[in-house]
Amino acid sequence: MGKTGGYRYKMQNNAVGLVILFGSWYGKMDNEGSHLKIELSPHFISQRTTAEIWEYLHGEFVGLSRIFLEEPQAKGVAIHLACDYQGFNLPVDFIQNFITSSRTVRVFDGIASLDLSDFCDAIASYGASDQGKNYLIGKPLGIQVAIYDKSYEIVKSDKVDYFNEEWNIYSLGAYDNTQSVRRIEARLHHTVIREIGLGIGLEFEGFNQVADHLTDLWCYALERNRLMIDGDPRGYVNPFWQLLMQDVIFKVPAQGVKITRKKKEAVDPIARNITSVIGNLVSIMARRNQCTVRHVMRQIHNLQIWPEIQTYYRNRGLDDDDIREQIKQGLERRRLVGKAA
Repeated sequence: MGKTGGYRYKMQNNAVGLVILFGSWYGKMDNEGSHLKIELSPHFISQRTTAEIWEYLHGEFVGLSRIFLEEPQAKGVAIHLACDYQGFNLPVDFIQNFITSSRTVRVFDGIASLDLSDFCDAIASYGASDQGKNYLIGKPLGIQVAIYDKSYEIVKSDKVDYFNEEWNIYSLGAYDNTQSVRRIEARLHHTVIREIGLGIGLEFEGFNQVADHLTDLWCYALERNRLMIDGDPRGYVNPFWQLLMQDVIFKVPAQGVKITRKKKEAVDPIARNITSVIGNLVSIMARRNQCTVRHVMRQIHNLQIWPEIQTYYRNRGLDDDDIREQIKQGLERRRLVGKAA
C-alpha cells in the first residue's frame, strides 16, 4: 500500500487541514495480482487537483501505473485526514473523557519515539519530557486516531521550512511560529472505506471515488472517537471536538450522509475453512517464543492450498501485506492474553 494522493484545504477558524490518501493498485506484471506502490511528495500534491493527479498516475495514455502494469485496477484506498491547530491544550483527564471502541489503554511517558504497530486495540500516549502527550487510539486495521506534536515531528523529518510556509498561508497569517502546532489525524483502513462505500451504495476503491466524501468521513471518524465533557457518552461533546466535527472541511462540505458499514458478502464456500486453517496455525505457532511473522508466513506459503488462500483474500481486496498484518496481530493478541494454544 503506497501514498497515491493528498490534498490540502483552508479550514475555518484559522485551522490548517491536510489529507493524505493511500491506495492499492493491482494489475499484470510478472503475474496477475502484482502490487504497485507510488509515493508523491506534499509539494506535488498541493499544486494539482484530484483529476490531474489521477490522470498523471493512472491516465489511459500517460498514466505512471501503466508503465509497470497492464490493465491496472484500483483495489482499495486507505484515507488519512488531519487538522493542524494551535491554541488548545488537551485536558489532563483526556483519556477518562474520551469515548472510543478501543478496549485497552496503554501509557508510555518520557519516550521520544515508539513503534506502536504491535498493539492491536490500544490507546497509547507517548512523548519526550519537554513536549505534550501524544496519543494513538485504535487499531491500524480499523479507525485510528492520532494526536501529536506536529512541530516536533517536522524537525525530525526535516520539513520545517515547508510546513512553516504552508501553515502561514492556509491560516491567513494567523500562524504563530513561536508556538507549537498539534495535529489530530483520523486514519481509516481501506477495508473500512470499502465497507462504508458498500453501506451507502457506492464503490470506494480509488481515491478519485472518495474525494468528494472526505468531510463526511472525517465527521464519522470523530463521532466514533470523541472527547466528552464528563466522559458520559450520553452527555455533551467537548466544544473543541465539536468545532473539529462541524467546522473542518476537506474540499467539499459535509453532505450529511448517514454512514453505515456493510461487509462484502462471502461467496466462497471454503471461506470458513481457510480462516480456520490460518487461525489454528497462528495459535500453534504462538506457543513458540521465538516464532516470528516471517516463520508463520513461510509455513503458509508451503501449504498446497496457498493459491486458494491468495484468491480468498484478493476477492476481498486484500493482499499479502494484509495477511502478514493479520498474522502479526494474531500472534500478539494470543501472547498478550495468554491464549496461545
